[in-house]
Amino acid sequence: MPELCLITTCMGRLAHLQKTLPTAVALPDCTCVVVDYSCPERSGDWVEQTYPQVKVVRVPGRTRFNPARARNAGANHAEAPWLCFFDADGLLSPHFAERMLPVLRSSHFYAMDAPGNSPNVAGTVICPRSDFLRIGGYDEVFEGWGGEDRDFYARLRFHRLQRDVIPAELVTSIPHDDDQRVQHFDTKTPQVSQTVNLLYRTAKLDLMRLMERELERSERDQLYAEVKQVMEVWFRDRRATEWRVKYFQRPTPLGSSLSSTLVYKLDAMNVSPPGQPAGKQPPIS
Repeated sequence: MPELCLITTCMGRLAHLQKTLPTAVALPDCTCVVVDYSCPERSGDWVEQTYPQVKVVRVPGRTRFNPARARNAGANHAEAPWLCFFDADGLLSPHFAERMLPVLRSSHFYAMDAPGNSPNVAGTVICPRSDFLRIGGYDEVFEGWGGEDRDFYARLRFHRLQRDVIPAELVTSIPHDDDQRVQHFDTKTPQVSQTVNLLYRTAKLDLMRLMERELERSERDQLYAEVKQVMEVWFRDRRATEWRVKYFQRPTPLGSSLSSTLVYKLDAMNVSPPGQPAGKQPPIS
């Protein structure tokens, strides 16, 4: 059985996939899964006709892209002990497998080196399939572009996996503009969705540390809804905003209970509102 399954997703990115999939298919000791996420260009048909050895997973009936749900759908059809997620515009080096397969170790995951310097390939990651399943994969509550990959890495660390690096020279990105990034999202300004998702994943991980567990889907849905409400006020008023999340801990031996209140402060907005050209991402503390 191949050691590594390469998983990529596509919704309106067929031109990119046509450039990146050939290299992935040619890598030794690897299998490939492509998720056609209601792709308007019928990317799954092209893959089946061109590379019949690649497993195509179709997610029909979607009008908005959800990267987390798409990746989870691909992982559900992977059988290799290691999973590698890469975006349709991520070009893997011909030496990717020979460089990475010998260094893979249990209880480790591998993400891009210095992702802050190469944000376009920051979503490339290798992790054990068993650990992916154990933590429930990517969080499908995320909406819009950006953040679900960093949340996934943080949760792997929460479950005591050690992060190692994929060398930067092993993955490059096909250049493209923000219009292509957000064409199948409701929010068309990447900095806006990134900021919403930053607040959500920050609060969620803080609660996970307090509770010492993953949040249930209903808890995450409620938290994300609260985040969107806070952000709507902040985007409208453009003033400093404070959000309080109260968490009740377990009862004490004396019959009382301990509670904690998490306080998140957003500074006065220093970017343009949604739908207008954006600037610097605002701080959250």
